[in-house]
Amino acid sequence: MQIVFEIGDTNQANRLKRLLQRFGFEHCHIGFPFFYTYIGLNMSIKRTKSGFLYLLSSCLIIGWAVAGQSDDDVLDFYCERAKAVADSRDPLEHGLSFAIKARSYYKRIGGEGQVTGMDSSMVELFYSFGQLDSMKLDSTYSDREIELDLELPKPFARDYNYSFYPNDTGGADLAIGFDRDTGQSEEPVGLAIIDRTQYYYKWLYLHYPKKENYRRYSRSYRFILQDGYIFPDSIWVVATRRRLLSSESFRIETGLSDVRIIK
Repeated sequence: MQIVFEIGDTNQANRLKRLLQRFGFEHCHIGFPFFYTYIGLNMSIKRTKSGFLYLLSSCLIIGWAVAGQSDDDVLDFYCERAKAVADSRDPLEHGLSFAIKARSYYKRIGGEGQVTGMDSSMVELFYSFGQLDSMKLDSTYSDREIELDLELPKPFARDYNYSFYPNDTGGADLAIGFDRDTGQSEEPVGLAIIDRTQYYYKWLYLHYPKKENYRRYSRSYRFILQDGYIFPDSIWVVATRRRLLSSESFRIETGLSDVRIIK
């Protein structure tokens, strides 16, 4: 008779194997299909004296195996996969040469949340070897040049406290929160939404509690996959800029399109 347990951690699998052998189950072997570890058992009962004791011990062991898989192990798995995919699909990290168009709106926000003024820009950005090489501003649709940063944030590459979103429904998207004791750090905290099976970023919501010269600074990203790389599709920035005798609240909305990989 053979039973297979699916376990997310190799050390845990080894502990379970030793426990099973103490119960008299021989010929345990450990395998590694895909990203999981399993234990296959060819049962040989040495010490169980009745079918009832065998059944009871088996149920206890199965319960121990299931209960022993902590949320931390699952969370670590997703964080590691998300980091690996972000590193492998980052166009700037891999020195990709490409062009991308960006349409941005800079909106000044009044004290009651109303838009008091707006500038716009349309620009085509050219990247070579992972660096911004040049840009072409379309003066017909542009009032001014608006600052734009396409660097891919990497919250899973830093030292954070991670957590699952409490109302996860098991759908295609998986939300993972990342937080830390901010202190004087300018590093952001926030929420990442990744694809549950392919692990690439879909959305990032970042809040910068200590960003210099700003209050309530936040950035949000929506991403797409193109030619195997992760590109931002939309970027939103909301903040209040501190000045010597005043401050300015603003919102920048940027849509990106027409990605061309240059080979």
